[in-house]
Amino acid sequence: MEDSLLKIYRKVQKQIEALASYQSQKDTLQALKALHLIVTGFQSAAAKETGLSQKISLERKIKEYSAFRRTTFKSLSENDIDLISVCENLILSAKREEESGKFDLALDDYLSALDFLEILLIETKTNSQLKTITNMIKGALFSAENLKKQISEKPLKEITNTLSSVSITKTPQDICHRKLPDDELSVIMNTSYVNGLVVLPWDIKDSICYSESEKSFHDPDGKIKLSELQENSFGSWQRVSSVFKDNLVFFPRCSTNIVQDIVTDCSVVVSLIVCIENVNRFDKPVEIDDYVPVSLSGKLMCTYSTDNSLWVPLVEKAIKDQTWNRILDGFTSGNLLVTIATGEIGRPDRESLGLVSSHAYAVLDIIELDGTRLLKVKNPWSHVSWKGTCSIFDDNFWSKDTSKTLDFKSCKADSEIGIFWIDFNSVLKHFEAIHLNWDPHLFLFNDVIHFQWKFDSSSDGLKKNESLDISNSPQFCLAVKNRSRKTNVWVLLSKHSSTIESNNDYLALHVYKNENSLVRKNSIDLSPRDENSDLMNLNRFRILEASQPYVTTDYINSSRLLLRFEVQENDSGVYSIVASQRNQIQDLNFSLFVFSESEFELNKIPEYSYSECINSSWTNNLAGGNSASPEYLNNPQFSLVISDNLASPSDLCGYVSLTTSYKFPIQIRIFKSGYLISTVSSVNTVSHSGNYRTYYCTAKLDGSQEQAYTILVSTFEPLMFGPFKLSVKLNKKFSLNILSREGAGMRHKVIMGECYSVNVSFPTIITARIYTTGDTPKQSVNLSLFIANENEEPVGHPAVSTGPYIDSPQGAVINKTLLKPQKYGYIMYPSIWENDISCKYTIDFYSEFPVEIESRSIE
Repeated sequence: MEDSLLKIYRKVQKQIEALASYQSQKDTLQALKALHLIVTGFQSAAAKETGLSQKISLERKIKEYSAFRRTTFKSLSENDIDLISVCENLILSAKREEESGKFDLALDDYLSALDFLEILLIETKTNSQLKTITNMIKGALFSAENLKKQISEKPLKEITNTLSSVSITKTPQDICHRKLPDDELSVIMNTSYVNGLVVLPWDIKDSICYSESEKSFHDPDGKIKLSELQENSFGSWQRVSSVFKDNLVFFPRCSTNIVQDIVTDCSVVVSLIVCIENVNRFDKPVEIDDYVPVSLSGKLMCTYSTDNSLWVPLVEKAIKDQTWNRILDGFTSGNLLVTIATGEIGRPDRESLGLVSSHAYAVLDIIELDGTRLLKVKNPWSHVSWKGTCSIFDDNFWSKDTSKTLDFKSCKADSEIGIFWIDFNSVLKHFEAIHLNWDPHLFLFNDVIHFQWKFDSSSDGLKKNESLDISNSPQFCLAVKNRSRKTNVWVLLSKHSSTIESNNDYLALHVYKNENSLVRKNSIDLSPRDENSDLMNLNRFRILEASQPYVTTDYINSSRLLLRFEVQENDSGVYSIVASQRNQIQDLNFSLFVFSESEFELNKIPEYSYSECINSSWTNNLAGGNSASPEYLNNPQFSLVISDNLASPSDLCGYVSLTTSYKFPIQIRIFKSGYLISTVSSVNTVSHSGNYRTYYCTAKLDGSQEQAYTILVSTFEPLMFGPFKLSVKLNKKFSLNILSREGAGMRHKVIMGECYSVNVSFPTIITARIYTTGDTPKQSVNLSLFIANENEEPVGHPAVSTGPYIDSPQGAVINKTLLKPQKYGYIMYPSIWENDISCKYTIDFYSEFPVEIESRSIE
């Protein structure tokens, strides 16, 4: 650490000692000042520290002493001590001492007044007092600065105006040596408290070495919690140097010396064993003390080595002090470490097989001998060995050549300490899991993104189907730059765990190629760091629906998921990585690691800026079926209006989704308009969700320049009733509203015939729709109203009409129009384009006020 930083810590320590003295003397005023100096001292240290673990620890201390300062400040008021008056008296005293030439005493009083004024600035809430305090600070600072120049004192400290705790401005470098943004740093900080202890991702700047001359380290977090089995035999905590008095070594000579004893977590022990077997040193030190639990009989109650090595019990303790899924990365230097684990095994099988139920084993060696695949395995208990195929009890396996190759005599001795050979088929049959731990240095390029997956606790009665809807899942764009050769890519999803609890989070990883039809181009540019890259203009991609991915994993409740795939030659090299979860019940934090043989760019696909949803239903009057149905337009319709102006087609991006809990085939269709749709055609259709699909579907709105849209949602068959949720997510502000169905609030008449007389008593708004029914093939239809003469014959051109003949299944519509009274009324004619074809019509006639409609014959 720098000298200035050491000086800060020394000053803080002096103030902490002074605080204890003031408290014992019940000097609240001086205790308050000491507390303030402690807080500002820790803030100064945090600004200078470069190690993340120190920063986290300092933040915690700042919050702790700030709360103590606030409590002490409140107690002054309760004891009728006016801190402003105290400051005024200190400033007056300083002025008198300055006039008397006692510059040192005067400066001390000014500084004391500034300390108290700064506390008032932080703790006071009244505006009038804040103004007074600010003026006093300005005056005291001016006087103190002038005085400092006269006595050439050390630089005056700067007054801190912030009311919040210190913020970390420097971040550690992760495996890809990049600065972490605030959201990723927040994820790390929030998950760095594991079982009440602060454990952080390693930063080489965090290294602190203690020489032999320094005082022995004591862990400020105290002793670790022992298991119930350990507590029953616990005697005392002792330094390992007093336990291993003779032949003390730090690193064990051989992994076979490791003994689990009564440590309850066998997975930790086997991790130590495979690390010892494969590496020569640890390259990531952990700050711990060297106290270990000792039983009443003087025996170690933790994992130890029979050669009295110091390393094993201390590393086990370090692992218990840190999250286990991070410490393992620092202990590997080979390409692969392997451990295996059994599941539940009944007592008869346990005894006959020589296996421990629900137990972890270390794999020491893997070979293939005369076509037999073998694993050399160690039970961390250092007793109880395999009795099945390829064990020392398998006479058929131990031929003369095999005995010589594997050294049967040595294997028999190893069996006494829990080491044995087992064939791979027996592992697959009798073990539940094989854990592969790969060295990340196998790949030249790597990157990591830390993120939080928020749980959506909102309840709308419609359960999300994660097997179909992955639009809201965390997604990442991976762009591999060198596409001239095949490239291996590994993706690792690691869940952050802060407590010991059952794992009910079922996770999966999916990778989609950019050619997938359900991939949506996002509006945000990929912007790789290499400005000369040909990927500069590629967009990110978000997957909306779970189609068949390029490569995927199963859904499993593991804390880590590894997915491997190969980028083919001349492939686009752009992929979407999707993290998926079944039945999410809580917020989760993750790190996504990508390892590649070629350079790549990894970016998190951001969420859309604006979103809105509407819960509605298909009902008796709003369930018209698919677009081939005459009643199609009698489906729910919604108005979507973009609030921001669109300068170019690339400005708008987003999508519309439809969800229902019923097994209905459903579809979304988006039209130009913003108003109720009266006709359906390819001309006014902007987008649709494709073929009808059950439960969930989406329609994209990328690159459209329209300001207003109408969204129609339908089921495949008419009269399929049930609730649904319509969601819209865009990068622009918008409004989403329900549109009233055709003829809503108007009088409705259903007419079937060929010619009608229509009479209105006073002006009224009318609308009407005509469509063919029955088995008659779809025909081009028209509906017109003519003014009638005294002979009840049509006169001139139509007064109102559906316009050109239309062959739509939904027929033709007379849009809302004002129909005025006529002396002889109106004649309404339905017609089709082909005169020699007979067909049946249905007319839905809507009017604001009563209208007389009578059928009449055509001569």
